[in-house]
Amino acid sequence: MQATVDDIQNALQTTTAAFPAWKATPANDRANCLDRMADLMEEDTPAMMALLTREGGKTHVDGIAELREAVDFCRYYAAEGRKHFGAGHVLPGPTGELNTLFLEGRGTFLCISPWN
Repeated sequence: MQATVDDIQNALQTTTAAFPAWKATPANDRANCLDRMADLMEEDTPAMMALLTREGGKTHVDGIAELREAVDFCRYYAAEGRKHFGAGHVLPGPTGELNTLFLEGRGTFLCISPWN
């Protein structure tokens, strides 16, 4: 099934409306969502493998690799989110001042990334 222009516009409107609440959600809670997604993919491996075979023509070996990679990405970005978007990072102040770097989301965007 292909996404339509309306599907894309609806996704952008929905995510834009949800962004302020998501941004206000603590980084650890957001990271927990990614960890939970990884858990769910692992728990439902047979269904995920069937989907990869049916929609992507993946062999059993390729499907396992694809699923492992998706799980690994979720866990990696969860860990990176906790590391970089949690508490601020104190930077050295050459004149004794306190400088703290805080990272935060900037908004929503749409990306259609090519994949092999």
